Amino acid sequence: MKKTSIVILGGGLAGLSAAMYLDKTLARRADAEVTLINRENFILSTPTLHEVASGDLYPGDIVNPIRRIFVM
Repeated sequence: MKKTSIVILGGGLAGLSAAMYLDKTLARRADAEVTLINRENFILSTPTLHEVASGDLYPGDIVNPIRRIFVM
């Protein structure tokens, strides 16, 4: 059986959304593999950076590890 490999470059909003969609739709298929490649091991919520700058949020509140999103 030939295995299909899908590689997503970049773990920003679009890359993470694509990886999550493909993870859900191809989860039961043994012949497909999805790989997400990103420079950092986290995703940063940039729309809330101004709240960190003003002191309303801590920097750790707007950073989420990518690995924790995919591990069930």
